[in-house]
Amino acid sequence: MEKSIYIGKNKEDLLNLALYELNVNKEDIIFIEKEIKTGLFKTKKIELSIFKKKDIEQELINIIKNILKDMSIEILNIDTYYKNNTFYINLKTDNDSLIIGRNSKNLKALTVILIKYLKVNLLSEFKFVLDVSNYKKHKEKRLMLLAKNIAKEVLKTGVEVNLDPMNSYERRIVHNTLSNFKNIVTESSGEEPNRYVVIKKRES
Repeated sequence: MEKSIYIGKNKEDLLNLALYELNVNKEDIIFIEKEIKTGLFKTKKIELSIFKKKDIEQELINIIKNILKDMSIEILNIDTYYKNNTFYINLKTDNDSLIIGRNSKNLKALTVILIKYLKVNLLSEFKFVLDVSNYKKHKEKRLMLLAKNIAKEVLKTGVEVNLDPMNSYERRIVHNTLSNFKNIVTESSGEEPNRYVVIKKRES
């Protein structure tokens, strides 16, 4: 994946130069900053590695295409969009059920591969969500409804409820859904991979 490297003394000057030469806006890139020593006297300078988001997006899609090609699965459509600074990839294939797998196990595995790729390239801050035929989107709606219904019961009974173990993405959905729910508090508890959300009534 292509990256542009800029070295100098001032971070802001380097960043502005990069944006000008690459003809992009700041929101269109991800940059990695590190301090280096150059020259005979080991003068400290800053090195900026600049990645265009559109290049990262295309690289993730290429990885997906190659994996599914090896699985003899045909991609019928790829829909991409941004929401809340997160890159969403929604696939439609000739074998969606196989990609998703039981309890979305295969979809999670494919997502992990992409996450590891980003980590290897120090691009963990690039946020994305991989979905297949809006499976996660529908699941998200069901999870939001479940969280609201349980919160209502907690308000009635005063008894806190521990939800089933969830991944960080699912826990975040619950927290966000109930963040403005009056007199309800949510918190994550337990250790990975069995971390779960506790829904309880706010103390007076």
